[in-house]
Amino acid sequence: MVESCVFCKIANGAIKAAKIWEDGEFVAVLDINPNTKGMTLLLTKEHYDSYAFDMPEDVYSRFMLAAKKVSGVLERGLNVKRVALVMEGMGINHAHLKFY
Repeated sequence: MVESCVFCKIANGAIKAAKIWEDGEFVAVLDINPNTKGMTLLLTKEHYDSYAFDMPEDVYSRFMLAAKKVSGVLERGLNVKRVALVMEGMGINHAHLKFY
């Protein structure tokens, strides 16, 4: 955990968030400033740079598999057929995915 990283604090429970899915490596939380209904962030619990393409391949693969699970949660919860997935990492330097 990087002490100054807000996403590390959220991912590890130091800052409360509305969790919609979690496993041992990743956590999905509702965005506090959503652009769309149900906007969600999938965070790594371990700190990785926001340029996720530099993550170790095994972690990156599990990250994408976790994203697939989260998309299913959102599709069922929002009663939609598709959700959008964006990986930008410009605002906070912590690997995360955004679901719209």
